[in-house]
Amino acid sequence: MNKYNLHKILTSWGKSQRQLPDNNESLKKSLLANLPNSPTIKDTGLIHRAPWLSMSLIGLAVLVLIITPSSINRMNPPISGAPYMDNYGDDSRDSASPITSTAINSPETKTSSAGKFMENSMSPNVQNAKPSYVLPDIYPEPPYYNDPAPINDTREFLKTSYNATIRTRKVNEISQHIQIAVRGVGGRIDGFTSSNKNGYINFAIPADKLDFFVADIKNLVPKKFFVETTMVENLLPQKQSIERQQEQIYKMLATLNSNRDQLIITHKNYAASIQRQLDDIAIETDALKSVITDDLIRQTEIAARLQELSILKSSLKSQLTNENYSYNKKLASLDSQIKNYQDSLEYNYKQDQKLIDNVATVRGTIYINWIGYWEIIGLYTPSYWPSIVLVAAAIIAYINYRRKSRNIIP
Repeated sequence: MNKYNLHKILTSWGKSQRQLPDNNESLKKSLLANLPNSPTIKDTGLIHRAPWLSMSLIGLAVLVLIITPSSINRMNPPISGAPYMDNYGDDSRDSASPITSTAINSPETKTSSAGKFMENSMSPNVQNAKPSYVLPDIYPEPPYYNDPAPINDTREFLKTSYNATIRTRKVNEISQHIQIAVRGVGGRIDGFTSSNKNGYINFAIPADKLDFFVADIKNLVPKKFFVETTMVENLLPQKQSIERQQEQIYKMLATLNSNRDQLIITHKNYAASIQRQLDDIAIETDALKSVITDDLIRQTEIAARLQELSILKSSLKSQLTNENYSYNKKLASLDSQIKNYQDSLEYNYKQDQKLIDNVATVRGTIYINWIGYWEIIGLYTPSYWPSIVLVAAAIIAYINYRRKSRNIIP
């Protein structure tokens, strides 16, 4: 006999032996009588009601989730003031000596060619102005060049612009620390405004000190309170444009100087030729005048020849006068053109140096904005955390509803 048959036989026997004792009813009544009395829960009709509280909380959670802005805009605070965006092609600020100047709030206004963003924001009234808008998300598009640099030119003239936003409860203290940090790396403050609630700092620092400067200001606040944007652009197309202009200027100067030298040589040869003719006329005239004769025919011939020589002399002098006038006029024109191209070349050199200095300088803006405790909580929690709280409350309410429903005695 195997184990399966034995188990089957025992199970069948056990079922056949199951029966209630004869005094089952009396034992049941005795046990129920000895149980402690418990209050009877009246039927309040809850079992027939829907969980309205839970449903309401769920609906409210969905509504809050819909109207809650995305957390992507959390670090875009209300600001006053303008970002400092530098562009190479702007001549409104002399950047030939980008670091030597220590002027604060220079009267010269910097306007980026990328757009006149918040014009006149550097006016004295800006410090007392109340922020009335939120800085939108700005994702700068890379510059497009109609004549990009060829790939075989691998030079890099990287121009860097830096912007950051700091949220803190100590606006003035952070602002002073940043100004000290800027000057500590050999930079300058181009403008700033500061109050108890917000402020901004426009600055310029050497490009080789940017990493050290950024590491310093990042230590001022926790990571979640700091957002930065670094824009880097290779100014190689501008550099190549300057070099092409220099090449064209050199060619024009070479041509003009060659024309000037040729003009001088031609004029000297022509004037020398006329002068030789005048000298010959003078010699011949003196010789004829020195002739003494009583021959009337000879005297007539001499007089006629002297008349011809006089006319020829006047004509040659007139030609020489006209030649000198034309020569001086052409020479003055060439000198003027050469002077203009030399001035252009000097300006081109300045533009080249300006580009180099511009690359060696990082300009930027740091915004400092006050943050409340509620906003601090928001930085460390998801943007939809109110909805999570409401859903949790709805679950708790529903569990409580179900518990009460089970305790109802019909």
